[in-house]
Amino acid sequence: MPKPITTQITTMQTMAKSGNKISEILSYLAQQEGIEEQLVLMERCRDAFNCSLGNVTAIGAWWHDNSCELDNDALDAYIGYVLTDYLAGNSSS
Repeated sequence: MPKPITTQITTMQTMAKSGNKISEILSYLAQQEGIEEQLVLMERCRDAFNCSLGNVTAIGAWWHDNSCELDNDALDAYIGYVLTDYLAGNSSS
């Protein structure tokens, strides 16, 4: 059973502070929390990392099993700055 949204967001923030990459955080949500909709993953990132949906649109071309256009490394390269900004205390919304 998936955790409540607030718990998922707290987990995402904790993972970011622990040095996890965005692809690792999203893989956790997909595999452990059962989130299969990329839009929901984008919304979780928006809420967890104080960014706009526009900052994380690359998630739409990614999936944890590398079956989409972007693999983990490419996703980290495209939107990894969202975590950097979050950790630095800057909002990118």
